[in-house]
Amino acid sequence: MNATIFMLLPFLVVGMFVFVIGAIILVLVNRRKAMQRAWTGQITRKYTSKDRRSAKHGRDLPHYYIYYRSDGGEEGRLAVGEAIFHSLQVGDRVVKEPGKYPAKAPAA
Repeated sequence: MNATIFMLLPFLVVGMFVFVIGAIILVLVNRRKAMQRAWTGQITRKYTSKDRRSAKHGRDLPHYYIYYRSDGGEEGRLAVGEAIFHSLQVGDRVVKEPGKYPAKAPAA
């Protein structure tokens, strides 16, 4: 029985390697698709979260999110930086251009 486990071990290692590489490729493809999307919409909600898992030395690091509804009716959430988060208010119009991240307020 022990010999059978040792015979299968290389296949398990290769299988795990293929799975991890596949997962990385999937994440990269999804990120590229998100970067190429374009939409205009309105901010429906703002949210700040503090996550200890990403904190260094025990400090809470804030994460800033805006929730939006596109003109096509699609709802979504974007992680944004602190400056953009504080510059936008609920009800503001935002534009997401292809290849640009994150969304921004349209020029007046």
